[in-house]
Amino acid sequence: MVQQNEVHWSRHYGDLPCHRIVPPSKGIHAAATGPEEGVKNITLEPISPTSKSEWKKNKKAKGCEPFGKWTKRHPRAYGIGTSLYDCDPVTNCTSGDPVADVYAVVAGENSCILALADGVNWGEKSRLAARCAVAGCLQYLSSHFYTANTTRDIMSILLKAFEHAQECIIDNNATMTTLCVAVVCQLEASGRWGLCVVNVGDSLAFTYKTSKGVQEVTIGSHYDSEERDMRCPGGSLGPVDGYNPDLRNLTFSFTVLDPGDIVFLTSDGVSDNFDPVIAQCKHCEIPGLRRANSLDSMLDEISKSKSKFDEDNKGGSMGQSSKSDHDIPRYQTHDPPIWRHKTMLHEMTKVMLLLMILKPWPNNSNISMQHITTLVGATRCKCLATLL
Repeated sequence: MVQQNEVHWSRHYGDLPCHRIVPPSKGIHAAATGPEEGVKNITLEPISPTSKSEWKKNKKAKGCEPFGKWTKRHPRAYGIGTSLYDCDPVTNCTSGDPVADVYAVVAGENSCILALADGVNWGEKSRLAARCAVAGCLQYLSSHFYTANTTRDIMSILLKAFEHAQECIIDNNATMTTLCVAVVCQLEASGRWGLCVVNVGDSLAFTYKTSKGVQEVTIGSHYDSEERDMRCPGGSLGPVDGYNPDLRNLTFSFTVLDPGDIVFLTSDGVSDNFDPVIAQCKHCEIPGLRRANSLDSMLDEISKSKSKFDEDNKGGSMGQSSKSDHDIPRYQTHDPPIWRHKTMLHEMTKVMLLLMILKPWPNNSNISMQHITTLVGATRCKCLATLL
């Protein structure tokens, strides 16, 4: 087990602190999923043998509603999913459609479940994988979450929920996806709250505390000393080798929360755009490097810029792309990785402070993009707003 800034993480949940919790109430205030229909149209076979038998007998296709009806909009369970990829001026279609990110938030009386999956690569199969991961995970949690008595119980249930998510992906012939699931639970006799997180891939969980700013809870899944490859999620569910998932960076994380703290999940579309090396916060000042709406188009521009730089300074020699951070010119030096990570969190904190100024958020927590983009850089703020 490793501890940093009040966050504990390990590859084995048994190593983490174990706290008794107030039994989760089955009362649900709100449950939201998206973008678009989210997981609503995913049909899953029931877990219980009795329900399974009845389901097969009647063969009724029912959408995914593990915690009851989904709400359209609610202050306690709401999210926005959008694409930052460029739009083709001729076809008027956004590159990478359909959006393969899927989220779900289930707000209970004394608990909350947040889930986010990001389908690997593009296409319908990637989106299906993300939807199946979130739907399968929530289905398992709806049947077992309320039996938990400790934070260790929650971690064990989450691990089995991930296994069920993997089965759902395989059963639906989908491809690969990341998955990050966070559970907020009330700690017994302390007045504080626990945050249990399990993630695989590069979908991450963060907290915002007024005294400390933004902190990452899932840092153990990509520890600072490791070199990052922007195009490799580090792990994923789905048939990576034809059937089995890639659990290289499967990580269990735990931290303690106080009333008023904020928990949010992001896909790499958010975290990458806050990384100072990838985002190149001042890249619009660099000749020949225009602001891009997507990470891929930004990488293309950076690659062109690097090739020109090498040609001008090395008599025309061309460097081959290694698809890693070494491809990015060091116009701004943010290495070692620890410094890059701190800078990313600092940039996120500045955005969160501005969002706090906007409270109460308009339209029942539907953050106004016009509000945000007038205050700070549009790309980074738009990213963070998608999953708050």
